[in-house]
Amino acid sequence: MGLIPSITSRLTSFAAHFAFQRIEATGIEQLGERSIDVIVADAPARWTGTVLTAAALPVASTGIVYDRSGQGNRISEVLQWITVSPEDDTELDVISSILPGLRMCLQRCSTLVLCGRTFPEPIFAAALALTLAEEYPDRVVRLIPAGVRRVVDPHERERVLVQLGASTQVNALRVGHKWQRRQRAAELTRLVEETQASMYISTDNWDALRAWDAVCRLHRRQQASGWNLGTSQRMYKLLVGEPDGQQLATRVQHWLNILDGAELRPSDLDRSVEHAPSSAIASTLEVLLLPLVLVGRPLYWSFQCVGRLSTPRMHDENEWTAWRTMFISNALMMVSLVLFSLVLGYVHGVLIGLICAAGLLASGWVTRRLASRGGWVNRVWGRLRTLRTRPQIHAWAWQERVSLLEAIQSVLGRPRGDDPALFPKTIFER
Repeated sequence: MGLIPSITSRLTSFAAHFAFQRIEATGIEQLGERSIDVIVADAPARWTGTVLTAAALPVASTGIVYDRSGQGNRISEVLQWITVSPEDDTELDVISSILPGLRMCLQRCSTLVLCGRTFPEPIFAAALALTLAEEYPDRVVRLIPAGVRRVVDPHERERVLVQLGASTQVNALRVGHKWQRRQRAAELTRLVEETQASMYISTDNWDALRAWDAVCRLHRRQQASGWNLGTSQRMYKLLVGEPDGQQLATRVQHWLNILDGAELRPSDLDRSVEHAPSSAIASTLEVLLLPLVLVGRPLYWSFQCVGRLSTPRMHDENEWTAWRTMFISNALMMVSLVLFSLVLGYVHGVLIGLICAAGLLASGWVTRRLASRGGWVNRVWGRLRTLRTRPQIHAWAWQERVSLLEAIQSVLGRPRGDDPALFPKTIFER
């Protein structure tokens, strides 16, 4: 028996945040309500990559997982995810066997998430998009490449940035010969892989990664000529190794932090502040429940320790064992807290037990929210203060974005010794 997509999304997010400290997504403004979006992540781990991508999205989604061992079939049934079994991996005709389940899923949500590298057929995602374009001619079907960057912190749990690249609209083929479908699927797969390569960077510096991603998106030239893996590496080295690049990265990081404090995304600057999502009530509760952090912090350390031991093993072959170990360990700690509340209620009365249980839940909630942002107590007051001045911050951030665009053009259009400019002036003038 499955769950509705909204509950499924909350479960995947809850599970992912047990293991990872922060999960953030960029490029989500392109997700549509009527379009069918097939998001193809570049993570090599079939379960972990799909869970992280789905957990980062603000919309409900359905995961498609290639599972060799068959261990996750029961979980797929509960989450209403679709599992492709090993015996079907020789032909692309496997898509016809999962179409009935896809039709049911698309009645509830229009976003599909999968890790393209984990399937035996590299063109599986593109072939799936072509099939959906034929099945739903009245809806727009798009392939969206995604990069999943995991940042390791020696003192904290890993952080994850999910980058959604530019989408490619998929049109149904008028002639349905198998070789033509495979050829078109191969072309779409090459486009997806090229975009994923242009978004790839290997770093353990979270702030530098966010600044690099923001610079990429600010000048909106990810699909311009010259964008490839080498360009990405050069651009990152410029932002962390050159004085003017470091100054630009610092300005971008400050801009992002101000937006975070006001609960705004860079994409929110393209619409009025009234239409930007806000959680002022939750931020107010954070302030009111702030003293409970003294109780929640020691408990959080226990869960954090389990997460830090589990996440390094969440890769390909042993990832399912790592997730299972993490869930069992956390479940045992939760059971011990429940037993503590029951014993306290038995000894001192039901009311005391209920108050203790509610206090533990509230302390866990406020501690997790503060820890996920990495600021703990010192950012709560500033966050509540900035929420009151969101219109002014929105206007300032819009003006600052214009200034940042000029700075980006100046830095990226400047030659470096014997190396030519990373992006010539002609690209910015298009």
